[in-house]
Amino acid sequence: MEIAKDLAGFSPAEADDLRKAIGKKIHELMASLKEKFIAGCKANGVSPQVARQLWKTWRRRRTTPSTSPMPPATR
Repeated sequence: MEIAKDLAGFSPAEADDLRKAIGKKIHELMASLKEKFIAGCKANGVSPQVARQLWKTWRRRRTTPSTSPMPPATR
């Protein structure tokens, strides 16, 4: 989660929490980190539009099934 650390100033532990939230679909944890991510990006000169687009991409990843043609057991 280098993006979270570099763009939003997340600590390694916070970035790892975000990774877990995305990977394990922990909606409450994602919601609790969103504003911190957006505010951190803004403080580091990243436009709110870019920050929101990144968040939207992550949100989509955690809610959209894989598009891989291979079954999960063979990936």
